[in-house]
Amino acid sequence: MKYSIAAHSALFTALFAVFAFPISSTAANDPQAISKSVSSTQAFNCFDLRKAAQKLPVYATNIANRDVTRTKEGGAYKRVDLACQELFCKTIEREDFKTVYLPGHPDANKAGYVQMPVVNVSSEFAALSAAAAEVRLLASSGACGATALNGATMALVKYDKGADVQSDTFNFTADGRLTSWSRTLRDGSSKSVAFNADGTVQTN
Repeated sequence: MKYSIAAHSALFTALFAVFAFPISSTAANDPQAISKSVSSTQAFNCFDLRKAAQKLPVYATNIANRDVTRTKEGGAYKRVDLACQELFCKTIEREDFKTVYLPGHPDANKAGYVQMPVVNVSSEFAALSAAAAEVRLLASSGACGATALNGATMALVKYDKGADVQSDTFNFTADGRLTSWSRTLRDGSSKSVAFNADGTVQTN
């Protein structure tokens, strides 16, 4: 049987490094800088857009690493959450693990048990799809200078020049389930991820 261990973790750690903190320019994260240029309502619209955009890599990374038992830091993957207060958000790691009996696993202990991350793919994927829809809606309303080019089952979101991210592209099913997501940074680099019907990440 093939297991997800260090190599799989490394792949999606790199993905997360690109996707993490998507709208992180100094002005965008400074409430005083925001208040000098936009109204209070606009400031919170900016925050809502940034928060929704920052949720995307959090949920996607949790899903991708749901079975990873070995990271470069040691031990199983730690599920991450986005914690927000006032106009700031940061990622935090959760020390949530489960022990599974898998005697053939390369990371099993002498008794055959493996420590694995606690990730509910269904809830993470539902939250990911909701965050993508929120980004699409806020950008369509012009929040924080963003724009959205909408099709029946896709959306191309372009961010203000002050953001570190240039654009996000989403593809959806007719009922709103996210099927793929691509992010392009200001330096021209980009990453894409596609999802199976059950919410897991496509690896082929």
